[in-house]
Amino acid sequence: MNSKKSEYTGSGLTRRGFFAGAAGAAALALDQRLALAQSIASGRTALTVDDIRGWGHIPGVVDIGDNENPYGPSPAAVRAIAAHMFDSNRYDDDCVRELEEAIGRHLGFPDPEPPASRFALSTLPIYSECSSTFILFQVALHYGIRDGSGEIIEAEPAYGGVSGYVQEYNRITGSEVTLRRIPTTDEFRHDLDAMLAAVTPNTTLVVITNPNNPTGTIVPRAAIERFIVELPSSVTVLIDEAYIDFVREPGYQDCVELSQRYPNVIVTRTFSKIYGLAGTRIGYATAQEGLIERLRLFGNSQGLGNVNARAGIAALTDYDFVRRVLRSTNEVKDWFYGELDKLGLRYIPSHTSFVIVDAGTDGAALVSRMAARKVMISRLGMATDPRVRNFIRFTMGTPDEMQVALNVLREELSA
Repeated sequence: MNSKKSEYTGSGLTRRGFFAGAAGAAALALDQRLALAQSIASGRTALTVDDIRGWGHIPGVVDIGDNENPYGPSPAAVRAIAAHMFDSNRYDDDCVRELEEAIGRHLGFPDPEPPASRFALSTLPIYSECSSTFILFQVALHYGIRDGSGEIIEAEPAYGGVSGYVQEYNRITGSEVTLRRIPTTDEFRHDLDAMLAAVTPNTTLVVITNPNNPTGTIVPRAAIERFIVELPSSVTVLIDEAYIDFVREPGYQDCVELSQRYPNVIVTRTFSKIYGLAGTRIGYATAQEGLIERLRLFGNSQGLGNVNARAGIAALTDYDFVRRVLRSTNEVKDWFYGELDKLGLRYIPSHTSFVIVDAGTDGAALVSRMAARKVMISRLGMATDPRVRNFIRFTMGTPDEMQVALNVLREELSA
């Protein structure tokens, strides 16, 4: 039961094609894009941050630090929002169930039985909520922390959402939930052998972010399954697949099927990345029925609003938009790799919508300097691992955004 995969297209891109192609700035009309491309190709103009009009952001800022979708939301989702926004005075008792059923179709689950009433919950092993981050915190609280104690294992560098939550939990409650951060391999992939060796009788939860954030690396599903099999069944495994749609490896298999085969596995995903719906805060989890029931019990009482849920339902079938985002992201990324090669900068090839780069200088200071010039990048998940002290993370923005960011980076490194 593998997730349905969209068609991936990755190709090299010339300077002219980069700016004149379909990945051009969405906010510009076609004639403006072509004129801009011709000017840049002939060297008659150089974009600055003041020229940037990023989708959903104030003008004059290159915001490529939060892994948002620079091409806007799914148009189908926007139409659904417009169609339902005037229904917000009513409870929509069907919307969450229908969203979970739409997710089930997307993932290839069998169709459920028709609902007994409009108040009926979905019978699928799927749980949707207001953001996958909310679900990550639920998992940490109800599976990682048991009777005020527990031991949680997470990679480093990695997203660290669960680790941060546990640290705050300890601070506020005075508890001492143990947190173990296991260094990734030399290739910055999850070191599953080391994570397994770190398990003790007290271990309650293991977190695997795959593809990993911030490194952009992936672990084969077969390796993850071997890890699950060798792990004590009392330990819950949380697999965060927020960026799974961006994986470029042909035939790569996600972990949804594992969430149905093993009773201690939870897979989470989000609508914030490929579908461009970060502001609607839609996330979901798949797991066996017992885990889903517990998450739903401690959730927000079907906390998604009707407009949000309807947007998610529509986005799942907007295949053209997904293909365009993937194609544009991969073309921008391949171009960015080439420019980094020219600068002699090391980077980690990424299976996500972002790339981390070794700038050869203090990363935190460089992020601050670029922010002062209105170019927002990130060092999320890299603060405590000395191996990535000089790394910075770039979300793949529009071609214009990436050109300006690269110009500013070049200037800062040569200053």
